[in-house]
Amino acid sequence: MKHIEKRFLNQKDLGEAKVQEDKLEVIHIKEDFDPKILKKYKNKLLTFRTDQNILIEGFAHNVDGRYYMFPIPDPTLIYFHTAQISLKYIKSERKKLLEKLGQNMSEGIINEVFNFYSVTSSFVIFLFTSIESFMNQQIPDNYSYKKTEITKRSKTIIEYSKQQIQEYIDFKTKMTIILPDATGKDFFKHTTSNTQYIDGLKDFRDGIIHTKDSGAPIKYDFFVQKALSFKYLEALEAVANFMNHYKPGYIVECNCGKDY
Repeated sequence: MKHIEKRFLNQKDLGEAKVQEDKLEVIHIKEDFDPKILKKYKNKLLTFRTDQNILIEGFAHNVDGRYYMFPIPDPTLIYFHTAQISLKYIKSERKKLLEKLGQNMSEGIINEVFNFYSVTSSFVIFLFTSIESFMNQQIPDNYSYKKTEITKRSKTIIEYSKQQIQEYIDFKTKMTIILPDATGKDFFKHTTSNTQYIDGLKDFRDGIIHTKDSGAPIKYDFFVQKALSFKYLEALEAVANFMNHYKPGYIVECNCGKDY
């Protein structure tokens, strides 16, 4: 899978979107742009037009006494992209590690161990985080989730706002109940290879984030075995398919011809 097309949050092509600029507070960013004018726009959501006729949302922010225009990034795409960068190195780092382990054990192995488990951990954590970010983005701002709690004495209906869903509702509930209800689409309705790879990704991520010392003589064997056998490319493609199921054309390969 080639690297993905990088975009900002709510980015629009001016020609395709047919946006009337006179209805927006648009600032044109070009080479002779004077950043001093940004001061009066502090704490306002702005729309910026680039020289490529792309409209992006952003805000003015003061850094070291000077105002800059900061485009609002799409964190989901950034996390996915970060995982994809790690994927680029996993195969080569795995090969280096096994080659060293196949020789006489020496102090030099430490670099290979750290490099391999660093890139695999980075891949898993950021790819899973991209799923969490994406699900939160798909929940409408005015959506609420009602959960019934039954005890021996009573039945209580608890209502969660979007903010409360993001903070208090577990991943599985958001994935299998809230997202289908909010969007009318259900990626997990049937078990497929894609859903199995995502389930495996969650198990791997949980093992990393909630690293536990089992107390047994052999420690962290789950982490070692999982890192060596995990299907990284398949997991990346499964997550891309998951996101494109809810938002078609969201994860697309870039045609720029560059690696990253």
